[in-house]
Amino acid sequence: MILIFVFFVGLIFLLPLIGVFQEINSSVLLEVIHSPSLIKSLGDTLIMATVGSLVSLMLAILFSRWLALYDWKGKRLFRLSLMIPYLVPNFVLASSYILCWNPTSGLLRKQLPFLGSFYGMGGTIALFGVAHMPVALLCIEEKLKRIDNSLREASQMSGAHKIKTFFKIDLPLLLPTLIVSFLMGFALNSSSFAIPAWVSVPEKVYPLTYKIYQSLQAGGFDGIPQ
Repeated sequence: MILIFVFFVGLIFLLPLIGVFQEINSSVLLEVIHSPSLIKSLGDTLIMATVGSLVSLMLAILFSRWLALYDWKGKRLFRLSLMIPYLVPNFVLASSYILCWNPTSGLLRKQLPFLGSFYGMGGTIALFGVAHMPVALLCIEEKLKRIDNSLREASQMSGAHKIKTFFKIDLPLLLPTLIVSFLMGFALNSSSFAIPAWVSVPEKVYPLTYKIYQSLQAGGFDGIPQ
């Protein structure tokens, strides 16, 4: 059974990668690696993916505590509404944010102004945080439900505040889940194309996904914007 599994993994994932690497020209690869525009793009991608994933984590922790530890009317509807950003396509989400917070014609730019510059890194990070927060939310909420509530009660009976209880009881037990959630968000942010193409590219912040797209459109690395 294990051999069959290894065979299919190799057939589906490894053989295509081997075929790709066989077609790589080493001199062209070195030129691409040392390109200043690629280094900048890699740095921008890492920053946006990392900070966006951290924003997702903070939002997920906040909402998951409300969902896991408290009951109120409309809780299921509220949870479903939190899933919407992940269920809709990224380009639809990005387009809706542009419609609301475009600096010149956004519908909410005066009533609810966007903090900082919408186009560029700031808006992209905010959209990453909102779009991929549901992934972290589902993981963290389930883990919070499994934590023995008597541990929290013992902490609060000892005089600890709810915030201190969270950092002393919940956070250590959540740490593996938080790491996994962060890595999942980081992977989703790094591979996202629609959100950066709509929000960061107008400010000439080019993530790796957009660089690859431009390279394919131009037929080579020389066509990528610097």
